[in-house]
Amino acid sequence: MTQPTAGAVLEALERLAPYSQAEAWDNCGLQAGSPAQIVTGCLVALDVTMEAIRQAEVMGANLIVTHHPLIFRPLSAIPGGDRICRLIAGGIASISAHTNLDRAAGGVNDALCAALSLSEPKALDSGMRLGLLPAEMTLPELAEYVRKRLGAPAVEYLGEGTVRRAAVFSGAGGDAWEEAKAASADVLITGEVKHNEWIDAWNHRFPLAAAGHHATEQVVLGPLARYLSSCFPAMPLSIFSGFPLGVSS
Repeated sequence: MTQPTAGAVLEALERLAPYSQAEAWDNCGLQAGSPAQIVTGCLVALDVTMEAIRQAEVMGANLIVTHHPLIFRPLSAIPGGDRICRLIAGGIASISAHTNLDRAAGGVNDALCAALSLSEPKALDSGMRLGLLPAEMTLPELAEYVRKRLGAPAVEYLGEGTVRRAAVFSGAGGDAWEEAKAASADVLITGEVKHNEWIDAWNHRFPLAAAGHHATEQVVLGPLARYLSSCFPAMPLSIFSGFPLGVSS
């Protein structure tokens, strides 16, 4: 069985999460390498970090598929030692599926629902999901439940009372609390919440829980890897789930 090209992997990702569904400000797709490049192995990760590049090199992979784009803003220079230089020098291609994968059926937010065992999940136009927690919980109980289910170092929360109907929005979703409230959710579970978003939600008595950007998105790595393996059974594939951020105890 022949190995796929980077272009074929890009097409498979397009079938899973159409790039037309990405936000206008986003930058997805093939960001380094050639579509014609034969893939010797693929590494699936959230970000193209130096650690991820080293793992790809060790396993002999010349393609890294990530959630977050390698190139997000216009570049004015590529200094020596930069990740892009390392990829180019090593002949490693980079493909990202970002906000299109957040929205996609089977994408990040669906994976987050599954990780939290939410029942009756429903997708909203923004990509947010609504579902029912396994039981009614207080906010401290919810925070501990989310922490354990996602393997998060900690979960911040603000609010009172009990919650059951949860809105989930992976990553930096604190600004979605108004949409969650309008959809009759009891709480919004997300990755990051800015200070003003905490205050605004608190003033409207709407509970929030923030488990960290990485914790709410790493849940998609397994499903994404399984999807790519089903498309290309002969392609060596591995997952990089590391994140270079320490949390003090």
